[in-house]
Amino acid sequence: MGVRRPEWVVAGAVLVCSPMLPGVLDGAVSTTTALERFLGALIVCWIAGALITSVLDRYADSVDRRQLERELARRTGAPSGHSVAGAPASAPGSSAGPDHPASASSAGGTAGGSNGSQTSAGTGTA
Repeated sequence: MGVRRPEWVVAGAVLVCSPMLPGVLDGAVSTTTALERFLGALIVCWIAGALITSVLDRYADSVDRRQLERELARRTGAPSGHSVAGAPASAPGSSAGPDHPASASSAGGTAGGSNGSQTSAGTGTA
C-alpha cells in the first residue's frame, strides 16, 4: 500500500495529534503515550491516504483509457469498438437491428451504415 504524497500523511497525523500537544507540554500525557498515539494516527492516516490514492488512480486510468480510445478512433477514422455513449458501434453496411427490416440493408452499403449510426445515436442509450 503506497501513497503518492507521504508528506501529506505525516501532516495529517500531526494534525490529528495536535490536540494532545498541551497535555504533553503540561505533563498530563507521558511522552511514551504520545508517541504511541502518534504512531497509531500515522498508521490510520497512511491507510486513508492509500485508499484515496487507489480511488484516484482508478479514476485517472479510466479517463486516460477513454481519451486514448477517442484519439485512436479520430486518427484512424474507424470506430473504436464503442460509441461515445458506451454502446457498441455498428458496422457499416450491416442491418441496424430490430428497428430496421432486412430491406433497409439492401438499400445500399452507405445508406444502411448511416441508418444504423443514426438509429444507435437516436436510441438515447447512455
